Order: sequence, then structure tokens, then C-alpha cells
Amino acid sequence: MSDAGTPLVSDPGFKLVREAREAGLPVTHLPGANAAITALVLSGLPSDRFLFTGFLPNKGGPRRTALEELKPVPATLVLYESPSACPTSWPTRPPCWATGKPPWRGS
Repeated sequence: MSDAGTPLVSDPGFKLVREAREAGLPVTHLPGANAAITALVLSGLPSDRFLFTGFLPNKGGPRRTALEELKPVPATLVLYESPSACPTSWPTRPPCWATGKPPWRGS
């Protein structure tokens, strides 16, 4: 529960969501008009600083350029991607982004 605006945006509630998800507990959010915020809140990722970038370019070169521009951003990144494109698009991230684990995916 949060006391300011959309719960868990700009407050430390993301830590509670992350712990609940790690413990296998269900976490829900009443969706509003913005799917990016709903995904951010449910992810358990830090929500005190984030950047929503929308859809990345579809093609390789422009897509890699866009990802390289985002690499130094010191925030949680929220991107839109079509479900059918996810299996092929995640491997196109720059190798320096490799974390050993897949990104959190809202669906």
C-alpha cells in the first residue's frame, strides 16, 4: 500500500514488491490508463527513477543505436515490445547489457 499517487512510483515500495515476488507471493495492481506504469509497479524493479522509451526501432542498426544511447541511463528502463517480437528482440541488446538473467516481462 502506498500513500501517494500511483502506488510504488517514487516511493520505496518496489522493495516490498520484489521481496513478495521472490517469495512466490502474488502481486497485483489495478491497471490504469498507462500500461508502462502498471508494468513498472508489478516488476519489483526500482521505481524511484525510471525512463519510459516506448517502442524501439525494428531494424538492427537503428535498434542497436537506440540501445547504446540508453545504456548509460542510471534508471530502470521501461520499453514496449510486441509479444511476438520478444524472443528475437532480447538477444539484440548490446552484450554489455548482459546480466545473466532475462528482463522482467509484463504480459
